[in-house]
Amino acid sequence: MIASHHLAIGGGFAAPSSQAMSYMQNCYQQVAQMPLMLPQLQQFVEQSKARFIEFTEGATSKILDSINNKVDMLFNQNRFKIITDVSEMQIAPDVMVKYIMSTPMLRQLYLDGSVVGYGDRYISTSDGIAETHIDYRHCMNGMAQNNVEEGTWEVTNWYEPIAPVHNFSFMDRSALYLTMRSIEAMLTEGEEDPTSEWGENL
Repeated sequence: MIASHHLAIGGGFAAPSSQAMSYMQNCYQQVAQMPLMLPQLQQFVEQSKARFIEFTEGATSKILDSINNKVDMLFNQNRFKIITDVSEMQIAPDVMVKYIMSTPMLRQLYLDGSVVGYGDRYISTSDGIAETHIDYRHCMNGMAQNNVEEGTWEVTNWYEPIAPVHNFSFMDRSALYLTMRSIEAMLTEGEEDPTSEWGENL
């Protein structure tokens, strides 16, 4: 189902459909094969084709995708959920941002200056990583985690003098745990920064 705000902005910001792209490509080919084409017309066709490719496949297309993502963020529900898509991770709900940023692998890259880290949407309150970072302890408190080296599942309970801002349910913590595993895969296998709202590369 298409979201209502997509219906409103789709025509202005969406890339052409596959049918439109195929039609335009066929037109360029037919014109290019015309006999005795004037040099000026040939130049015009080549320039138009280059602009078309840039719009559908190049930087312009990427910018339009980023604009659509920003609009999605305005209509995004501010709740905990499982995120497995890069474009959705880049516009993660505000309530999830600081906990996503406590993912140990992502945290190290952020401290090294290798990722955007959601820009102004995130404020780092500690230099700690994993168990030494309070946001990580808050969201992973009591969660079973896989110790790959030992081949076991372990549960850690931290007793904090500072209570978490959110009253986490088990489903909230489960969503964060799975989202953390997802962003680790994105950082390992992908090219885009999953914390950049504008789709910048790692």
